[in-house]
Amino acid sequence: MSEVSGDTLGRSGESQRSAQLISDMHEERPLAVAADLAKPVVAGLTARAAYLALSGQLYVDEHSIARNLSKIESPVAKQVLDTMGELKANDWNFVKGPANWTTGGAYEPFTRRVWYSTNGWQGELQHILGAGNSPVEKASVLFAHEIGHHDVNHLTYWVDPADSEASLVMAKRHLLGETRAMITEVHIGQQSGAITPSVLTRQAALQAGTLADHIVQSHPNSAGLPPAEARQLVNEYIDKTYGKNLIDSTTGKVRSFDMRAGFGQNNVAVLAEDAQYMGQLTEPGQYKVLRGEPILEFRKLTVQDRPMLTKLLQETKFLRTGEGSNIPRIVGYGGRALGAVCLVLAANDVIGQYKEGSAKGTGRLARIATDWAGFEAGGRVAKLASAALEVRNPYIATAVVLAGGIVGSNIFDLGVGEKLERKISTGNYF
Repeated sequence: MSEVSGDTLGRSGESQRSAQLISDMHEERPLAVAADLAKPVVAGLTARAAYLALSGQLYVDEHSIARNLSKIESPVAKQVLDTMGELKANDWNFVKGPANWTTGGAYEPFTRRVWYSTNGWQGELQHILGAGNSPVEKASVLFAHEIGHHDVNHLTYWVDPADSEASLVMAKRHLLGETRAMITEVHIGQQSGAITPSVLTRQAALQAGTLADHIVQSHPNSAGLPPAEARQLVNEYIDKTYGKNLIDSTTGKVRSFDMRAGFGQNNVAVLAEDAQYMGQLTEPGQYKVLRGEPILEFRKLTVQDRPMLTKLLQETKFLRTGEGSNIPRIVGYGGRALGAVCLVLAANDVIGQYKEGSAKGTGRLARIATDWAGFEAGGRVAKLASAALEVRNPYIATAVVLAGGIVGSNIFDLGVGEKLERKISTGNYF
């Protein structure tokens, strides 16, 4: 950087970093510009990952989900935890989905399993990169959705599409089952502050009275009824089961409710095969047989669901340890390692400054906190923008969130962080 340019910019009151950026761009030094822009991003991401690791919000498993749910002050969260305990006592398994699994989870009463995930490794990466909520918070909302499905007497299974009467009954059962699950998901998301894109979408549908349309769009096995009839079925079910004004039409808030309300009343009508499938649910040890028989598992799935289960079974067939795949464990340990490395990097940076003086150390700590705040703010804004634009591709959503973090951390660093560090380090607060 030329001496004249530096002195001139310094006298004009510009920060040293701003001056260096302008000079590097003027002298066509793109690598230097990129490195300077990356500094606050690295600081913000390092601080975020270190915090998530220390607070137990980085690695997702059933125990971290239970700890997170226990912090939510809602009777519904308490019921989710109680249901988890009851299921475990009855030999249900909670299984983390493979790292390449892009669905949020699956509820399998015939095999007594609840699959959960953070929408695969892309989802975990997106939340580590600063999407506002931690991987554990996101997974807790998705897990609550699956637990919301639980009703020991609710039967859903594959029926022959040629049997129009049975198909309509099954569509209604799927509609009511997803209604229960989505109401639970939205409430837990709102109460925990984990406002994921699916929570926002389903909250808006509840406000508009069009949850049935959303369910049909996202779950083809619930299709078959005329749209008006489907809406009437779902909306009347909500009012009858949970009482009037479950959803505040202005704010979209879902008040507390009894998850067990309506148990055993969602089968709509009796089908010829109900007795057979109820026997599979209640016969001692039958679920263990079904866990090892994918052909039998297929019978309760729609045609649209079968490719997903095929992929899942192929994944776990060769990588299974107990009930889960090794891939989530590898990703989990990688997340823990990332948190540990980031913690060391952040500590070394701050300690190095403290060695030069307490003021310098405090100044650097303040700057890292500012860059972190910028990264969080930028990620949250980008996340909301992705939801508003209905970005569904996980790779694009992750890139948008990262871009928001980059912009946010640099704005905060240029506007606040650098000046704050300089003021604290020099003791010149005015």
